[in-house]
Amino acid sequence: GLERNIAEMSRLAGEAGVRLRPHTKIHESPAIAAMQIAAGACGIEVGAIERAVCMADAGIPDILIAHPFFGEQKLALLRRLLERPGLKLTLVVDMIEQAEGIAQTVKAGGRTVPVLIKIDTGGGRFGVPPGEPALQLARQLLCLPGISFAGLYAHESGGKPTPESLADVARETAALAAESARLLAKEGIPVHHLSVGASPTLRATCGLLREGAFPEIT
Repeated sequence: GLERNIAEMSRLAGEAGVRLRPHTKIHESPAIAAMQIAAGACGIEVGAIERAVCMADAGIPDILIAHPFFGEQKLALLRRLLERPGLKLTLVVDMIEQAEGIAQTVKAGGRTVPVLIKIDTGGGRFGVPPGEPALQLARQLLCLPGISFAGLYAHESGGKPTPESLADVARETAALAAESARLLAKEGIPVHHLSVGASPTLRATCGLLREGAFPEIT
């Protein structure tokens, strides 16, 4: 069952023409993460930075840290991760204060780290509102040394466990994300990475992308 699920997720993403980056919060297992990468995932995603340390210690080479963070304790963990040769790290922020702490830490290590802006899709937990607030934060990130603005990160929230409800949530989130990406591009800020996704909506999202909707999503 595990191998079949992993293969199906990779197949759906491949048919939709996008990269797949599974969130590992369900299994927290470097062995399963390695299976997902071997099956075609471009890397993995973790929530808190502490989970990234565990995965990196186990040899996982490409990690996105989805929860924005700041504070000396978290930045000390970032320093540890930056010392790992060959580790590709992507960070997510929703406030300039987080980015400033990251920039100072990265600058000391002589590296540049790609950073994504988290878009709030209605959950109210993390993220900046789509549109103009995302544009303003992107402009601020472009001024920080050590940080490479890479794009936008959105995560579906809400919806009932019915195909119709999940299809609506998938379309709404994709539309918000794509609209913000188009706004940034119009202002001369390219969005190389535009991610959406949650396990319940993956099939619906891939269906939209196969139909040619929302080409901005990567």
